[in-house]
Amino acid sequence: MKEPQRLNLPRAGLLVALGILIPFVTGHAFGLAGNILLPMHFTVLLSGFLLGPAGGLLVGMVTPILSSLLTGMPPAFPMLPAMVGELGVYGLMTGALWQRGKGLYASLIGAMVLGRLVHAGLMACFVAWQGKAVGLSLLFFLVQGVPGTVLQLLLLPLLLRQLGLSHPATAVSAPEPDAAAATIQKGNDSMETLIREQIEQILHHGQSIALIKNHKVIYTDRSRGVMPLLKLLADQPELLQDAVVVDKIIGKAAAMLLTLGGVKEIHTYMLSRSGREFLEKHGIPVTAQCEIDMIQNRQKNGICPFEKSVLDTDDLEEAHERLQATARRLMALGQKKAAAQTVPAAELSSREAR
Repeated sequence: MKEPQRLNLPRAGLLVALGILIPFVTGHAFGLAGNILLPMHFTVLLSGFLLGPAGGLLVGMVTPILSSLLTGMPPAFPMLPAMVGELGVYGLMTGALWQRGKGLYASLIGAMVLGRLVHAGLMACFVAWQGKAVGLSLLFFLVQGVPGTVLQLLLLPLLLRQLGLSHPATAVSAPEPDAAAATIQKGNDSMETLIREQIEQILHHGQSIALIKNHKVIYTDRSRGVMPLLKLLADQPELLQDAVVVDKIIGKAAAMLLTLGGVKEIHTYMLSRSGREFLEKHGIPVTAQCEIDMIQNRQKNGICPFEKSVLDTDDLEEAHERLQATARRLMALGQKKAAAQTVPAAELSSREAR
């Protein structure tokens, strides 16, 4: 299961407050209808990206309840229970889809569709219970929120880009592999900007790891899993010493190899609970955009074999040996499967002749 390790309560509280304040101001100060522009939905969708599924669910359910108590909007029945269900799904699904590596728009649209369906289903039950016609009421509900949905799809990506969680598809293209590994120095760019750029390379252009020293990228790799770290420790261990590491996924296996290499700090998109615990134990600062319970294997039906091999040890040298052995075993297995799938040369020649 993938879920946040802890909830940022101050941030959640701020998003709930904004979710109450923005609809109140737009409605009372400017006379803008909340059921058309959906201002409360905006902050709940944002909470899914910033807090993960549990935090998004909390913000989505609490915001309309407090707003109804404090401002009278939404009305207690039937809108309040329908909005609690809808916004709860918004926050939950946005965070869940984003943590599972879905794109920005896929996360937004998926959450919107599911949330609106939940709202429509609840409203249908309430309308039918009151003995009214369901069809026209649901059609009106779905149409009236279109302007707000369009605004969300336009504004949220811009905001998330400023927060370092996303960037437009037209952003700077990926450099060539050898250029990416060369020295990169951009005048007055800060380390924070450089780290954010490397995270974007990881999320959108296939890069898996980057090492930074003295505000310069000194190494990048596109290999998956812990293979780049095993290769570095075998061939160029000095590159890891005192380096700032930007990696796509950090579990306990990667955390142990980076600790063995003597890195200074780590920035990652996805961090496992055991990885964070190990790094905190060894005093290595780490930041992550989302946290998960465990690193899954490629079939998504169990734990990653590298993670499994070091679950019961905290000894760095022993872990290194186990991970090397696991890498050799997996490579041999992959070669065996490739050989079994290879078409015999005679058969291939026969096919080409035909």
